[in-house]
Amino acid sequence: MIATRSLSFGPVGSLIWSVRQQLRPFCIDILRSDGDEAEIRANAWRILLFIGHMEFETLVDPLMPGPIPHDFALLGPVFAPTAYNAQRYEETLFDPSAPLPRRHTALAVLLFLDVDLGGLRSRLAALPKDPLAGSWDRIFVLLFVKQPFVAGIPILQAELASPPADPLPPKFLVSCLDVVSETVWPAVTDLLMQGVEHRDPAVRSVSIYGLARRRSQRAVEVLRRQIVIEQDSNIVLLLAQALTACGPSSVSDLAKGAASSELDLWQCIVAMRTRDEGFAPQLVKLATDSSVHWVVRRVAIWASGRLPFTSALQMIAPSVLAESTPLTIDHNESLQVHASLSHLLQIGVSGLLSDGTANFIAFIASVLEQQWSQQLTNGDLPSPSEVAQWLHTSLVSDPSPAGIQRLLNRVQTPLLHAAVVRAFRHCGRAQDIEDVLASTSSTWLAVKCLQERRRVGDNDLDLCPRLRRVLASSSCGGAALLGRIVDEFEAGRRQAGSMVSALPEGKSSVPAPNSLLDYSTVVRALRGASSVGIDPSQPVALSRLDREEVQRLISLADPANDPRTAIVRFTPSMTFTPEGHRVGSESSTSTGGTSVPERLRPAIAAANRFELPMAWHDERLRWPWISTYGTQFIASLGAQGDAERLYQALESDADVLLPFLGRSDGLKATEQLLDERLAPILHRYLLLGDDVFFESLCNLVKRISSPAAVPLLSGLLGRWASLFDVRSPALQDESIELSRGFARLREHPRFCEVTGWRKTLESVLAANMRWFHKQEIMRVLEGDPGSYVTVESRLSREENWVHFHRSEIASLDEAAERLFFLACARETSG
Repeated sequence: MIATRSLSFGPVGSLIWSVRQQLRPFCIDILRSDGDEAEIRANAWRILLFIGHMEFETLVDPLMPGPIPHDFALLGPVFAPTAYNAQRYEETLFDPSAPLPRRHTALAVLLFLDVDLGGLRSRLAALPKDPLAGSWDRIFVLLFVKQPFVAGIPILQAELASPPADPLPPKFLVSCLDVVSETVWPAVTDLLMQGVEHRDPAVRSVSIYGLARRRSQRAVEVLRRQIVIEQDSNIVLLLAQALTACGPSSVSDLAKGAASSELDLWQCIVAMRTRDEGFAPQLVKLATDSSVHWVVRRVAIWASGRLPFTSALQMIAPSVLAESTPLTIDHNESLQVHASLSHLLQIGVSGLLSDGTANFIAFIASVLEQQWSQQLTNGDLPSPSEVAQWLHTSLVSDPSPAGIQRLLNRVQTPLLHAAVVRAFRHCGRAQDIEDVLASTSSTWLAVKCLQERRRVGDNDLDLCPRLRRVLASSSCGGAALLGRIVDEFEAGRRQAGSMVSALPEGKSSVPAPNSLLDYSTVVRALRGASSVGIDPSQPVALSRLDREEVQRLISLADPANDPRTAIVRFTPSMTFTPEGHRVGSESSTSTGGTSVPERLRPAIAAANRFELPMAWHDERLRWPWISTYGTQFIASLGAQGDAERLYQALESDADVLLPFLGRSDGLKATEQLLDERLAPILHRYLLLGDDVFFESLCNLVKRISSPAAVPLLSGLLGRWASLFDVRSPALQDESIELSRGFARLREHPRFCEVTGWRKTLESVLAANMRWFHKQEIMRVLEGDPGSYVTVESRLSREENWVHFHRSEIASLDEAAERLFFLACARETSG
């Protein structure tokens, strides 16, 4: 739980949160009692940390946890750091006479309270007499993973250079190097360069990966030396990526590595980015060899499009376009069968062959049927059983890993065709695109041709009529989709030619808020006056009151004093009961709507700057009134315009009010009052609550522009990431609140100041989530030079089966191109 920053309640968490007011006193009683088992007390502690409490440290003291296990006691500083007094633990740490376990625990607590470890280490070194003086360096290095500090870098350099008699485990060194590579300290580049030549392959790998992030030209020489002698093919790949990220001038910078498919890929990428014509013959060789991995072939084709046409693409295009897909049963406009089988082959579906033919076909057919049932268009699809039979026959003909890869390469043939058309566009070969359109029998490829032809951006007035003539004589020209694309293309060109400047949008009229009500008006209203000028569509606020006036209004606003507004009806009748006879019955019918006292109660509570007791207010902050009353109370606080009173109310009932404050209406009502004073309040609740509460916190942290927002963003990002299990095959991130909350986080101008943010996003990308959520993450990474390798890697493996007006490949390619030259320019200017 400490490592994942999650209390591990899962779906039960929302149920616990909904009854938090009822659970809180029970949890406190259990923790204060002596009779319950340790496991019961530990779970009560977990629940209390989840739902929140003002005085955690008084219930469970990490220095003296009692019957609660020590690890559970440390959950307090992890999940509620603001509830713990750092000075108390510093006093214990700097007391040489304190027991060793207590000093270690105090240091652990300070770690979770984000106290500067470098400062603590310096102060410990200055102690005149300390029995632990000789062990602090090693202990602080162990804590380096949680909180890197500059003074720890020389310690790590010493560990890498000449390991002591008792060296740190390589796995631990790897963790230290991984976390420190995300920092901006210049000395880290030298540390990682030292790690590139380390004897342990894991240390070399993480050092190279860190240099690929930092993209410093100073690292190029050590990377070049290492790629010449490196024997591990996986590390050769990392070296190729790091050299690419550091801005090579040509492919020759990567040419001395051990030959591999991965090295070929990154050489093609360098050729594409640097426009290296010297590599053109190798591009032709790779792109036209059907035994080469389809990813390498496609990038080679893309790279040829960035060179003069005659140097490579002229030879590549006829060869690749002459190839055909073996999946002739797929006539779908989006080649859905190709897309589905591509996915199945890449996730290891061949492992199911051992279940027998019938079971394999039945299972694959059921998977395909479920996938295709969720598609918006399923036209021209074969039956799932037919496709499953085709897949089985193809796999059993050669079930070896090499045979499966050859099958996948052939299934991806349409993607290579599309790559050629895209390369034509980059080469400015518009006529070649039209020639492919005229000759193809594939509706799917015809769509790609039309899309790329539209992106050429010329002013050919005869283009759309000519495209229609081409389609009329084409074997696939009868597809309605193609005609619609040309129509949209033509309409777009007409619109672009006749655009006029848009008129400024008129601002919608906003009803004027209620004027501030004075004391006498509110008194009259509470006593039943019928007309006091309150607009029911606007929040109510009161003028500034003294203490006696507030106390008087609180008493008058007691629901027991509300004037009777229901319609009372007396019906005469004679009935006999065991208790006697009755001569009539009385009934009351509500008139509906909100009574004047109900409208005034939130405003009176908002005006109570003296924090006088209000029993009816406390009651209405609970179910079933809270949904309406909470909204009205926040609106009145905003209309009141008293920031001090707003933060006063939040200090008392933040767990109840934050969800209302963080909604769009709450943010609008209090916009002028929200500032850095929110930070300590939000910090207490970073890890609490359900998904709705999380979204509110994300909305509110956007209102903090100062550096105080960074630890809040860090905590919320970590909380969001902890909800994804990369090991689970289940589809994740189905919560709209989580998605919207993350959107608010990434929009914050200080988001990229969060330590390790890109590594967090990259780890979440490995989870099974819908494609558009992954694209949202990639849009964030595309703005960061340190994510260049990630963007380039994702581009090389992106499959554009589905037709979009703007493809993901186009977005990723533009980002990779920009990031590649951005790093080069940055290094040159530096």
